[in-house]
Amino acid sequence: MGNTSTVKGGVIVDLLKDRTLQYGMPVKKGKVSQVRDKYYITVSGKPMLLPVGTVIPANEMKPLVGKEVLAIFSATMKSQLIAIDTVPLPEKTERKIKFKRILCYRPVDRVLIPIGDLMRNHLIDEMLGKKIITQVFADSARTMG
Repeated sequence: MGNTSTVKGGVIVDLLKDRTLQYGMPVKKGKVSQVRDKYYITVSGKPMLLPVGTVIPANEMKPLVGKEVLAIFSATMKSQLIAIDTVPLPEKTERKIKFKRILCYRPVDRVLIPIGDLMRNHLIDEMLGKKIITQVFADSARTMG
């Protein structure tokens, strides 16, 4: 993802800045890795353990190992990873990576279970209510999965 520029309406824009402005939340590039049965995303040189098996199904992360992705952080808690976007960038479209948004937010005060659509929407509502995410991000998370 070295080059983060893309064409939008005939204008070259910085994808990370564009998404940050669009969502009203920090967006950074990251890379997914796996060590044994644990998955990590490394952003700005800092590896973060992903809640695979509890919040994220392993079958969603396995294809992303070694790939660069967009890491979306909380609007209020800037170090809290909220989601990973697997949006293909123009220079990588030949790979035909299907767009997918993977929610990573893990409330510490609840028992973690695999998230179905109902739980996913409840989690989005909860994060929106606590202003962890913005309305724009919540709307896109609901429609893009």
